[in-house]
Amino acid sequence: MSYIRFSKTLIALTLFGTTLATSTVAQAADALKATISAYPDTHAKVRGHVAAKFNSGYVTIRYNLTGLTPNANGGLHIHAGTSCKTAKEVGGHYFAPKDQGDYWKNANWVSDSKGHAKGSFRLLSGLDRKDNLHHAVVVHDSHGDRIGCGILQG
Repeated sequence: MSYIRFSKTLIALTLFGTTLATSTVAQAADALKATISAYPDTHAKVRGHVAAKFNSGYVTIRYNLTGLTPNANGGLHIHAGTSCKTAKEVGGHYFAPKDQGDYWKNANWVSDSKGHAKGSFRLLSGLDRKDNLHHAVVVHDSHGDRIGCGILQG
C-alpha cells in the first residue's frame, strides 16, 4: 500500500498498482510564508520567518524572530498592504468582518533574554488563504512601532 502525491491537490491510494481511492486536498491547508526584515525606512534588526495557515475563518500564525528587544513583547499582524517597499504601502491591519472589531490587537510575540521569539497563536480572521496571499506581515515592538515587514507567499 502506498500514498502518492500527484500535485498539491490530488492524493491517490494505490494497492498493487490499482487506485483504490483519491482525495482532493484544498490548497488552504498549505501555509503562506513571509521572510521578515527591517520595516521600510528603519534600522531595525528584526529578522525571521512567519507562516500563516488558514482554516474555517481562522488563521494560525507561527513565527521565529530574532533581533528583538530582550524580554519584551509586541504585535505580529497581517496588514492590508501588499508591499514592504515603503511604509505607505503596508497599510493597516487586515481583517473581516470589520463590524466585529480588530482581532489582530491581541496577536503578540514574546521574546527571550536574547531577543529571540518563537511560537504560534490562532485567531478569528474571517479571511482565507487566497485573500491573504501577497499581503504584508508586520512586526511591532512593545511600543507599537513597526519594526519588521515581509510579504506572504504561496
